[in-house]
Amino acid sequence: MKKYFAFVCLILLSACALQVGAEAPELMTPVMLRHDTFFVERGRVANVDHHRATVRTESEGLTFAEASLMPFGEFLVLAGQEVRAGDVLAVLDTSQIDERIERRRERINDLAVEHGHQNRRMERGIAIAQLELLSLTRQIEEAEGQPPEHLLEAADLKRIEIQRRQVEFDQARDWQSFNVSYYQSDLNEMLSQLRDAELVAPFDGVVVYRADIHQGSWLEAFSPIIFLSDESYLFAEYTGPSQPSIARGATIVGVVNGNYYAMERVILPANELLFFTRAGGTAPLRFAFTDEPGEDVRPGQIINIRSYMAVQDDVLRIPINALFMSPELGSYVNLLENGVSVMQPVEVGLRTRAWIEIRSGLLEGDEIIVQQ
Repeated sequence: MKKYFAFVCLILLSACALQVGAEAPELMTPVMLRHDTFFVERGRVANVDHHRATVRTESEGLTFAEASLMPFGEFLVLAGQEVRAGDVLAVLDTSQIDERIERRRERINDLAVEHGHQNRRMERGIAIAQLELLSLTRQIEEAEGQPPEHLLEAADLKRIEIQRRQVEFDQARDWQSFNVSYYQSDLNEMLSQLRDAELVAPFDGVVVYRADIHQGSWLEAFSPIIFLSDESYLFAEYTGPSQPSIARGATIVGVVNGNYYAMERVILPANELLFFTRAGGTAPLRFAFTDEPGEDVRPGQIINIRSYMAVQDDVLRIPINALFMSPELGSYVNLLENGVSVMQPVEVGLRTRAWIEIRSGLLEGDEIIVQQ
């Protein structure tokens, strides 16, 4: 208390020392009886925001490609279960398509039988016509003198008949091939849909989410029903009530247990954004490690995300509550010279919520008054 009283008295005595008739400077800030001092120093002035995030593992929302064609069947895994790449996680109800596949196979088999009978009939017709032509040819050869006209005419007609039967046979086989290929293509399409009725794990991981759906339910297209996490890939995620604003080009750093890791913001995939939008929630803010995470980084751990919008290193700096404003002087500080407070004009640079960069007007080590 004695120090504060002596300081106030000193200010009053200094004011009395002004020349008679001189105007006192306009006081823009209240007299602070409680104060401290600060020695001007060099350091970093950074406009930085802090966000409390959580370390998570990479997860992928999985959905059926043919969800609109078949109802849901059942889950084959539980939430929290570890799975391997290629494991079947869920299946659609394929009972209807199984029946269609069976009918298509039966139809193809029936066509094979029908076409076999038809081909054998046509082949027999051609063979009989060829035998009949052979018989007419022999009769013509065995005739003495000029062959009878009716034999020659019959042989010509038989040749035409054989050609007609051969053309009809070729056309029938072309139509059979087309008919079978049509049903076979339809069968292959249904078999492809049947393969897509299995939801397969694309990588090793852990099931972190399983939708609340039941057998026979129809699924929405592109709506994930399982989220599978890849624990080999870590990232940070902010899940506050609203997304903070991260300036373009900001330097992002994650701090865990005093260790600093360079990071960058990543955009969520479209299917995940759609999932959060339909759920009525706010999509999280996600940050990827550009440095390899150390052993101190674990899933579920809290990480401090710092986004630096502007940074000035190795500059003169003072606390934000050491700067005052005056119409005559502009920006100034209360500089202590031989125990006397002097209003010292300064040129300022970058301002943050804690520090102000001093470009001119002060030297490193100068002692200034700081409001408490």
